Amino acid sequence: MKKNLQEQKEENRKGSYYSGLSAQQDFENEMVAELPAFLQIQEQALQMMLDDLGSKHPSYQNRNTKANRMNENIRGLLFEHFPERMKDTLSKRFYFEKVGKYIILFKKLSYTFMPMNISTESVKKILSQLSLDFPEIPIVFVGYVPNASWEELKRICAVYISNGRVIWVSDLRTFDNGLTPLELFSNTTDEDTPILVRPKVKIEEQEEK
Repeated sequence: MKKNLQEQKEENRKGSYYSGLSAQQDFENEMVAELPAFLQIQEQALQMMLDDLGSKHPSYQNRNTKANRMNENIRGLLFEHFPERMKDTLSKRFYFEKVGKYIILFKKLSYTFMPMNISTESVKKILSQLSLDFPEIPIVFVGYVPNASWEELKRICAVYISNGRVIWVSDLRTFDNGLTPLELFSNTTDEDTPILVRPKVKIEEQEEK
């Protein structure tokens, strides 16, 4: 994994030819109106899940119940808030499309920011940016990392993955107020260097210069 975007080779860190920004900055700037909504939807979905399952005895739940309910709630809230931009593939995988810019998929994330998927040929193609199920534009995951008890979401992030590797991560909570300081998210199962998670405030400072 790359330690930060500035240390990548020039050809890998270029974003828009006209903007001169990195690919991560391009995404954050292009999606600046939607990212706060994605953040709120994830947090609202958690509360809905907790309220719904709070009265159910654990014997009525299995190990996937909370994740499945979160997925259902996120889907419903997204279709409610973005009816014109939400779509389904033929296999009923739901996604948000910023036309001509990005495809956004929504998933529970591991502690290494990889989506929690069953490994299939379709998933492998998505993680390599080679899927034919979507328009030919970058695929970005927006997802959450819950704590062990599912009482809170430790991380809510946008993640870009290519060739099966995490390239960059944006912490969506920094788009709530822009005041979160720079933070390194450690990868506990990989010996590679940590991914730099750039907060919004750093982008604004760069643009002012």
